[in-house]
Amino acid sequence: MKNWKTLLLGVAMVANTSFAAPQVVDKVAAVVNNGVVLESDVDGLMKSVKLNSGEAGQQLPDDATLRHQILERLIMDQIVLQMGQKMGVKVTDEQLDQAIANIAKQNNMSLDQMRSRLAYDGISYATYRNQIRKEMLISEVRNNEVRRRVTILPQEVDALAKQVGNQNDASTELNLSHILIPLPENPTSDQAAEAESQARSIVEQARNGGDFGKLAITYSADQTGAERRPDGLGTYSGAAIDLCPGAEHGEERGYRRSYPFRRGLPHSEGERSARPEPKYLRHRSSRSPHSSETVTDHD
Repeated sequence: MKNWKTLLLGVAMVANTSFAAPQVVDKVAAVVNNGVVLESDVDGLMKSVKLNSGEAGQQLPDDATLRHQILERLIMDQIVLQMGQKMGVKVTDEQLDQAIANIAKQNNMSLDQMRSRLAYDGISYATYRNQIRKEMLISEVRNNEVRRRVTILPQEVDALAKQVGNQNDASTELNLSHILIPLPENPTSDQAAEAESQARSIVEQARNGGDFGKLAITYSADQTGAERRPDGLGTYSGAAIDLCPGAEHGEERGYRRSYPFRRGLPHSEGERSARPEPKYLRHRSSRSPHSSETVTDHD
């Protein structure tokens, strides 16, 4: 009888221990210097990309490929944010509120309507604010790097303003997408040739009916094109401007290489600048609204 009591007590203790087992709340997807990328971050961005792509009618690669691309983007974002922290870059609540108000206005929504839409899509307003703040910080760090590395003379600004004025009337808006093919700091001729060959291949796939969004997710080193922004507007370089005049909807304008250049355009988060690297461009343009797509290659 004593043995039975001991056995029952042991079973009860095992049962209680199993009920008290800890539950996994989150996992670390990647360690980036002194920071981490969580699995919940990857899952959240995957959900957002799929949602926006569904609304835009874009095709996406399989989940494994998409998850890999998203993880790479989050790692790069974490690196840039750490740089911003060292540089002392900050976004105030007032700047964040103004940016969100501008995004809502550009989408013909009130802030309450935006909150309702986010809730309908399963995104909390706090999460959305944090994401916009992070994007603003990343943008500011990149702009600081551009300002540090590039000097634009006043006459160059005047010449560009005149060029843009001649090419587009006041009502014209350009919505540009791109595929970024990176090169090392000092690429060899073989590396440059390989990048150009890849750019040609991507252009050919797009011309043969390939989905640009899917190509961007598959090949681009810059995954911002994979997630459609609420405002839909961004910045573009002088080389992209050169390809835009007279373009008809869906017209293929080929690709070309440009050289260090930057230009800021009004954006929902303030003035932004394009990166100052050489680019290969594959451009497609349409008007009312105007959109274009590019394949780029840069150092």
